[in-house]
Amino acid sequence: MAAIKVPEFPKAKLLGSRFRFALLILLFLCLTAIWSNILTYNIAIVCMSANSSSNHDVHTRIFTNGQSTLAVVFVAIGNIIAAMPVIMLVNRYGTRTVLGVLGLCSSVATFFIPLAIRHSIAAFYILRMIQGTALACNFPVIGYFTERWTYFKQNGMFISVLVTYLQLAPAFTNPVSGALCSAAGWPSVFYFHGGLSLGLFLIYAVVFRNNPEKHPFVGNTEKTKIAKGKITAEKPPVPYLSIIKTPAIWGVWIAGLGNFTVINLLFLYTPTYLHKVVGFGETSTGLTSAIVPIAEGIVKIISGVVSDKLPIRESIKVRLFNTIAFIGSAVFLAIIAFAKIHNGPVSLVLLALSGGFIGLNTGGFYRAAPILSKQFGSFVTGAISLCMSITMLILPFFVQGVAKKNTEGQWEIVFFGFVSNIFFVILVRGEPCWWTKVPSDQSQTSDDIPPQGTDSKLEKNEKESINA
Repeated sequence: MAAIKVPEFPKAKLLGSRFRFALLILLFLCLTAIWSNILTYNIAIVCMSANSSSNHDVHTRIFTNGQSTLAVVFVAIGNIIAAMPVIMLVNRYGTRTVLGVLGLCSSVATFFIPLAIRHSIAAFYILRMIQGTALACNFPVIGYFTERWTYFKQNGMFISVLVTYLQLAPAFTNPVSGALCSAAGWPSVFYFHGGLSLGLFLIYAVVFRNNPEKHPFVGNTEKTKIAKGKITAEKPPVPYLSIIKTPAIWGVWIAGLGNFTVINLLFLYTPTYLHKVVGFGETSTGLTSAIVPIAEGIVKIISGVVSDKLPIRESIKVRLFNTIAFIGSAVFLAIIAFAKIHNGPVSLVLLALSGGFIGLNTGGFYRAAPILSKQFGSFVTGAISLCMSITMLILPFFVQGVAKKNTEGQWEIVFFGFVSNIFFVILVRGEPCWWTKVPSDQSQTSDDIPPQGTDSKLEKNEKESINA
């Protein structure tokens, strides 16, 4: 009797052929930790002002409006100074070293902030600059990771997950910090976040690799799948001048300015607004201010997946998502600004709706950046970090000047987001820019890529290896 021949399958590595998803989650948590370390101050200052004479800490510093403004400004200064050097370092050394070192610096700086607040306001500002310097690597890291680790059909999903760190950070930090403030005093907020982020970055340093080819837990099937549609030859130097002269790229960056005007206004000042204008207490401020980023984060992930599946031209797709995001967000913040609503539940609903709509931009300018720049995504996406820094630098002075009494007036600046979308719609394109082109024998062409909704041979092999 003839023996039954058993078909051979590729040897499955850790997590089958999906180890990239484990790294996606790890990187997402690390990016979240860097942003959370910065946001700790927003809840801690509410706790300081409410409990300056409590038994938790008799040495609590009372920050003036000017000092509070500078606490945000120095984060932006650190970010702006580090932006270009960090982008160049990421392009040269990869994200494992750069993010690992800066993440550890952010963790240590956060841990020492209580000591600096008690003894030296200058030292406090220096530590805030270090936090801002670490933040400068977040968007270059997103561009670098999606360029090297993402399968082309999952590009939108990976981007939407990674940029949602902006929402997870306040959704986690605000309620946790509020509870810590009430239970153990404001210094515990910094100690907790500093220690947690330190642990995350130690894990990151051990587990992460810059490329799939160098990772021991990534099998051949997954490596081949990730390489689909990517440049196979050595990447040429970044054409900085050509990129800067491209109108479509400026459309993305201007949209980034509008986006972070809304984002920073929502995340940096919602806790103060809810506490001083609406009248929520410390713990309830932390819990309720988390609703806005949660709403935005959910919409971001959904819109990233939907944008991958939507069967329309990329140019139409990114314009559609971006326009709905900015118009929807502006409408609900305009109601808060001009209707002078002081009702707690109504204010929360309006803020959550505004945050939810702005989350649609993962299908807009966030998606457009890697499509336009392809192998140079780490620079184009990384420069979006500058947009974040510029708004962080300007907004505190605007809020202090226009809304000194913590009124609804601060929300009126959101209309800049609406204006920025006009530039985006006019300038953006749906195909890679000319400076991304390489000879056809150096990269896989679009003919090598199966249409959406069909299983390629590679995907079938992956499923077989997982089920083996």
